[in-house]
Amino acid sequence: MPISTTHTLEERINTFDRYYMMSDDHGVYREWSSKEHNIRKEISELSDVEKFELSQKITNELNKEYFGLTGLVDPTPRVEEKSSRSKVFTNAWSYFRKGIYLTFSECLRAAWKAYRVLRSLKGGIVSLTYRKSTGEIKTTTGTLNGDHFQYNNKGVRKPSASDVVKYFDLQADGWRSFRIERLIAA
Repeated sequence: MPISTTHTLEERINTFDRYYMMSDDHGVYREWSSKEHNIRKEISELSDVEKFELSQKITNELNKEYFGLTGLVDPTPRVEEKSSRSKVFTNAWSYFRKGIYLTFSECLRAAWKAYRVLRSLKGGIVSLTYRKSTGEIKTTTGTLNGDHFQYNNKGVRKPSASDVVKYFDLQADGWRSFRIERLIAA
């Protein structure tokens, strides 16, 4: 339905007099009855999306209810993100298939640890201690929260393995990463 028609339909619903039925004047009754019939007909010709959008624009709540435009749910499909539990189990199975840990319970512990570390990094500044590949113990502060650092994206984004945690090192002022099994404390 064209925007102008929807706009006028919105105005007609907002200004509709529901009490026309109590009028003693037969001409007034016929006029408002005809308006109600036309409004209901136009509403029935709207798609679910248009009905939802129209209901969001109507300010007169009683008229919205009178014409059956309350309780409408947004019909646009939403892409739901995987649940945290699903992500953790996916990562745990990835660790298990790679042979990083011997048992699945160890994989689950590591996957939950990675999940908590990433959640903390996204939330703010975190102190991290991990063992580098050279055997050296590194203690640093990092974050994934963009409010705490400035970075110009170079446009290259490499996919990371599920067992690697990437973070922005605030002391080195650059991106760093470590394998989850090398994390000592966060």
